[in-house]
Amino acid sequence: MDIREGILLAFLGINTVSDIKTKKILSWSAWAFGVFGILYGFISGELNLLLAMTTVLPGIVFLIISRITDESMGYGDGIVVLIMGTYIGIQKLVSSLMIALLFAAAWSIILLVFLKKKKQAEFPFVPFVLLGYLGGLLIWSV
Repeated sequence: MDIREGILLAFLGINTVSDIKTKKILSWSAWAFGVFGILYGFISGELNLLLAMTTVLPGIVFLIISRITDESMGYGDGIVVLIMGTYIGIQKLVSSLMIALLFAAAWSIILLVFLKKKKQAEFPFVPFVLLGYLGGLLIWSV
């Protein structure tokens, strides 16, 4: 695991706790980790302007979905995905999100079928993003 992956893991861990407790991400962490990710990427040469624009596309899509659905998926989730893109790139980000969405879908089924929650029941998404990222780390290390 390189330094960027470790820092992203810290960002996701901090915001998982915050999302579970308050249903919000911490704005200071978004700014701090976001700025660091962008600066580190440009200084290290791993990120250029074109690459930076493509890596944030999934986050922009999440923000648009948040706007369209009146925050059924919160803006914080989109910001987390936006920041993730600057750290791990589009391919790893998309695979992490696919894993996260699978875990979230499984949790939704548990809520609906076993815990008898309503279809509109809300739950924090960042913990699933963290699980997706961890799953991705396992896959990428093989």
